Amino acid sequence: MKVYQIRIKLYLLKDIMVQDVQIMLTRFIDKSLFAKENLGKLHNTNTYKNYCYDLLSPLEKDKIYKKGKIYTLTIRTIDKDMAEFFYEVCPNINTREFKGLTAEKRVLPRKIIEFIYTLTPMIIKAENGYWKNCMSQEEFEQRFIINLTKKINNFKGDINDKDEINMEKFYSTIEFLKKHLCQ
Repeated sequence: MKVYQIRIKLYLLKDIMVQDVQIMLTRFIDKSLFAKENLGKLHNTNTYKNYCYDLLSPLEKDKIYKKGKIYTLTIRTIDKDMAEFFYEVCPNINTREFKGLTAEKRVLPRKIIEFIYTLTPMIIKAENGYWKNCMSQEEFEQRFIINLTKKINNFKGDINDKDEINMEKFYSTIEFLKKHLCQ
């Protein structure tokens, strides 16, 4: 399986606080998806989208992205067509907050993942809202295993029982570096 990385240069049209940027990036990506009819339908379907994205980089020391500066949005996907789509479309998308400028695309080299280091590796939304407001760390880990099993099913075929796969192959621990997020 190949992993495609698309790095999109975005020009900021207004200052954005770090805690608000994810919502605005989601709006930007959603607008790009709706530029193509079948991807707009995918957006509204409850299924794995097979892409993920990070916050803008670099992160400013005061945690405010600055109007008039250029930042990089990184999107990763295992879908070659989706990678091509983001590469072609995102530089031409504009929202109230961002103006798409350029994009570069590459295939990431395959290597063993020793650890995941990211600001937003996974978002879980429960019936009562986002996990950090309504789940314990134990409940989060249970949901993580359920979601991981579903994703494995998406790639490898149907696995009926999480015990059929060796979870130790996929992760050993979950550590919350900001303890206030899981209280």
